[in-house]
Amino acid sequence: GFSQEHRELVHTVPSVCPLPIGSFVLTSPFGERISPFTNTRDFHTGLDLAAREGTDVLAPGEARVVFAGRFPLSRNVRWWRYGNVVVIAHGERYLTIYAHLQEIETRRGQHLKRGERLGRPAITTVT
Repeated sequence: GFSQEHRELVHTVPSVCPLPIGSFVLTSPFGERISPFTNTRDFHTGLDLAAREGTDVLAPGEARVVFAGRFPLSRNVRWWRYGNVVVIAHGERYLTIYAHLQEIETRRGQHLKRGERLGRPAITTVT
């Protein structure tokens, strides 16, 4: 079947929630919204999920960590505002970003399996 013919895709697609069900609140959806920063309509390219400090943030699919840390303000103010960030690549097709982390529990180059902890949130987790 499909899963046997496309094993890498099946394992790498970010297909599970990065936070335990029932542990978070959706604070900003994907798509058109009123920006909390400018109070005007904009297109939000992510999901913002708020969770309690200490909640495990999990890799939603097999991935390689391409960035773990904080971007310098001098390089990019938008990325700097994300605070502690983990960016993971799911094969060649998907990239997911985890921002506003209190703790980062992974490093650049590390391979993560689906469900493996990559950090813990400070306030908002997925951006």
